[in-house]
Amino acid sequence: MLLLNYISHICAGIILSFIGSLPFGLINITTSKISIEKGIKAAIWFALGASFVEIIQAYLSITFASLLIKQQAVSQFFQWFSICLFVGLSIYYFFFSKSEKTVHKGEQIKTGRLLLSGMMISALNFMVFPYWIFYYSYLKGQELLSFIFPYTIIFSLGVGLGTFLLLFLYASFGKKLISKYAVASKYINKIIGMIFLILASITFSQI
Repeated sequence: MLLLNYISHICAGIILSFIGSLPFGLINITTSKISIEKGIKAAIWFALGASFVEIIQAYLSITFASLLIKQQAVSQFFQWFSICLFVGLSIYYFFFSKSEKTVHKGEQIKTGRLLLSGMMISALNFMVFPYWIFYYSYLKGQELLSFIFPYTIIFSLGVGLGTFLLLFLYASFGKKLISKYAVASKYINKIIGMIFLILASITFSQI
């Protein structure tokens, strides 16, 4: 029975994280970009860093959910912060970003730098907090999961695994896409800038 509880909590974390990471966002777009420019191995290191931070974010969301739910101002802060971040990134990719040189065979990949980069960018993704608070409220209200130790940790580990699996797919897709449509590589920064602008518009419409 205990083992089944562990499995149900980690599977719930994997599924919800996978679904939540499906839409275009800051982390999965960056993962695809790294895969296109530096290769899938580099993207995997980036994804590992991002997934590690996602575990911490999910755990903090669940731990402080009861406090944050009562504060509407916190949710609005996350939304406005995301809008500013998306607009800023859109401007950067439209006007300032240059495609990095492709990493060739035998060229060393700076794994530590990629890991840290994934952690830093994931830490900027504040919209994960309202997402996990919502599912915490629903799952707890329906008595589907138990959010006490050690289930909170097991669920959070599942979140990290689900994020990594989805980012791995984005990395694989990005690499295959560029191999078939080489012309797209010239416009990758413009495409990413446009996606961030759309994300800013969607977030603004939800306020």
